Amino acid sequence: MLAGRATLVGIAIRQPTRWAIVRRLIAIGAPDAATLYTAEQQLDRSSEAVKDAFVAHAATPDRAVKAAYFTRYFDDATLNEAWASESLGAFNTIEQAPLTLPFLRPALDRLEWIRQNRRIFFLPAWIDAFIGGQRDAAALDVVDRFLEAHPALPLDVRRKVLTARDELALTVRIRSARF
Repeated sequence: MLAGRATLVGIAIRQPTRWAIVRRLIAIGAPDAATLYTAEQQLDRSSEAVKDAFVAHAATPDRAVKAAYFTRYFDDATLNEAWASESLGAFNTIEQAPLTLPFLRPALDRLEWIRQNRRIFFLPAWIDAFIGGQRDAAALDVVDRFLEAHPALPLDVRRKVLTARDELALTVRIRSARF
């Protein structure tokens, strides 16, 4: 598809679908993902190309890449907030939950900073991505311990965390069910 040989309804795949395909291939660790990523960077000349490459790269299943992104989210004053927000889902893709679990508590620890320093829609996206990108009891324990350790968490933030926590708890319960 990305090579242009396959079409859908006779139409070649275009942006943003091409980047979505590349991002997914990166996330699942496809053997040719890095090559396709580089090729797409060279091919895409749209105004969104640099942002789309940034978002796709966040899906890289590598701890060093994840650590670099996590650091940039807070330390890079030049990082466009919309780019950061859009990359959160790729960073926390569900198949990489074991890889992103070590970032869950630091992500939760930064909630009040995010509330004070980011736009209103960034905080729910952050919570949904970091908690929603998990699926096991270890992650649920991290969230529960965070809530216990922060009884004075602002009510609006606590409610957002509790909503995401409930979804995670349901996921854990379903995944542990015996049929």
